[in-house]
Amino acid sequence: MNKRQTILSAATKGRVSNSRLPATILLAAALLTTATVDTNCSSRRCHANDPNCNALSLLLLYQRLPRVLFATDFAGGMVHQYTINANNGQLRYGGSIAAGSQTFAMGIDPAGRFAYAVNNGSADVYAYRISERTGVLSSAGTVAAGANPQGIAVEASGRFAFASSVTAANVSGYIIDQSSGALTANGSAATGGGPIGLAITPGGRFLYSANDGANSISMFSIDPTNGALSSLGTVAAGAQPFDLAMDPSGRFLYASNEGGANLSVFSIDAATGILTSAGLASTGLIPQGIAIDPFGRFLYVANATSGTVSVFAIDGVTGGVTLRSTVAATGAYDVAVENTGRFVYVEQNNLIALYVLDPYNGNLNLIATEAHGAPGVLAVF
Repeated sequence: MNKRQTILSAATKGRVSNSRLPATILLAAALLTTATVDTNCSSRRCHANDPNCNALSLLLLYQRLPRVLFATDFAGGMVHQYTINANNGQLRYGGSIAAGSQTFAMGIDPAGRFAYAVNNGSADVYAYRISERTGVLSSAGTVAAGANPQGIAVEASGRFAFASSVTAANVSGYIIDQSSGALTANGSAATGGGPIGLAITPGGRFLYSANDGANSISMFSIDPTNGALSSLGTVAAGAQPFDLAMDPSGRFLYASNEGGANLSVFSIDAATGILTSAGLASTGLIPQGIAIDPFGRFLYVANATSGTVSVFAIDGVTGGVTLRSTVAATGAYDVAVENTGRFVYVEQNNLIALYVLDPYNGNLNLIATEAHGAPGVLAVF
């Protein structure tokens, strides 16, 4: 049993690509007095790269879709489903759906149409359709992955997905069927040892993997026509980088280093995708899940051994972070920010804690907890 598996006995973790509202959605309110609604867009699922959808139409579409949270169950091989009350962030349990063995991480496509779960034990990816009316998952098939897959990400257009394989030391690519959400294998690319967390730039041009076994980040370009990955090399990270978070502007990348009790900060060259180190910031012990609010102002780190969540403010110019507060959260393992930026969810052993995010300083105020059968990773849409 490696260190990753030892930690999993207390709290399961893979890496989720947390879907965020595209910048065009967040800016759409400014268009309310001038824009017209594309009713074709508003009556179907679409995404920000769809030329038929203007910003206002997309805003209205996102507003009427159910807000959902999914939590993986490593021990049970399933995904637990919750809907989010838009007014207060409270969770309503909607049952579970079967996944493979040792369900590790989840990713959601940017339009909220499909979700994907990687299964460490059965070495596969389960695909699901998300009900537009209820947010409930239904099966869309299964596809093989590399050995011990532990991370998944969906790129911005919703056409391609990627899964990391710890044992194979690579990232597998998939083409997403736009009608069903089913996946078709699309080759793989070598990474450093033990890749886990994945992150993709908002425009879908570049992908990064956190290589826990090599203390590095692998960098790739994504071919926009076929989704193929091309290596851009690697850059050093801290000890055992585990999770990645991309700021909404695509200018900065952050990696939680579970072996170093710190956070690596990188700037991203917009033209080439190459990372440049911008320093380290101290966290609690065994930092794992990390998340950024949709406006790129605050960053949250779940520290598994310390039982805390570190709250950082992000400098919008340099990408540097400043510790604002530390919140007690026993067994904190993963963290997710709801897409309006008002609520934060923390996986804490056998429960999910709901916090209200203070928009002025990023601090978290606990308001409720929801029992959760087994520790898992969170994915929010």
